[in-house]
Amino acid sequence: MYMRNLHLSRYFPKLAEEIRLPEDLFGENALADETKTPNAPAVWRNWFELFVCHAKHCAGFPFLHRDSCCVHAASYQILGRKRFTLFAPSEGPRLYQSGGTGNRSMIEDIDAPDVFERYPEFRRARRLTVDVSEGEILVVPSMWWHTASPLPCEASDDVCVSVAASFVDDSVYENFLDAHAEFQAMQSLVAAGAAKML
Repeated sequence: MYMRNLHLSRYFPKLAEEIRLPEDLFGENALADETKTPNAPAVWRNWFELFVCHAKHCAGFPFLHRDSCCVHAASYQILGRKRFTLFAPSEGPRLYQSGGTGNRSMIEDIDAPDVFERYPEFRRARRLTVDVSEGEILVVPSMWWHTASPLPCEASDDVCVSVAASFVDDSVYENFLDAHAEFQAMQSLVAAGAAKML
């Protein structure tokens, strides 16, 4: 019922070769430049993910999270409408960050009837709600918490299609390098632990 995080380079390679963030709006994406981000995985160089669902029958929409390694995100709305709920980085302590990287909230559904009973501090978190329509792009700044859900839209028969991109500009370049180095170190530790278990 919900296709998400499908890398265009894997499922639609021809399209992935052609799609780009408009530089006049976003500037240069350091992820695309191997000299600036030499250790980034190849799939990150042209990071575009497809999201497809039906507004009335879509379970499992993205949990409340912030994107890894301090990247910015851009969401292109291709068909239908989507509602984003965003929280500034300063709201993190009220969002019940999970263990591990701390990039995911323990709150599975921010609109659940009992959400404030289960997570009382969440009531104090200030949120920003943005509806994104077909043809629009929403930029989620680095380290901002966000989640999204499809909205009914007669024009698209309630089908919601969007493409998300990750990018690194000058404002987050140093933060990305630090966070990515930490990410790589964590992957190495996990791999070493897994090898010992075998």
